[in-house]
Amino acid sequence: MSTYHIQVPNLGYVHKAWQDEQPRFCTQPTQAKQWKTLDKALDFGNQSLTPKLKTAWELWQMEEGELTPVIRARHPKLNSTH
Repeated sequence: MSTYHIQVPNLGYVHKAWQDEQPRFCTQPTQAKQWKTLDKALDFGNQSLTPKLKTAWELWQMEEGELTPVIRARHPKLNSTH
């Protein structure tokens, strides 16, 4: 069964002990909050992260011990043509 994790570049994964009043992040997916459905993870990101952090976040899927990106943050410097 797949689970979903949210990562904020330069901050880490959303921690299991996340509270909107006191956001927490971690570096290890084993300590990260996980969602069982894609919709629940997207709802959290759109309702709890986007309005408060005003920064990009990434969505990762964990399946059989492997993390794969579902949504990656765009990094303007990497996409620049200059």
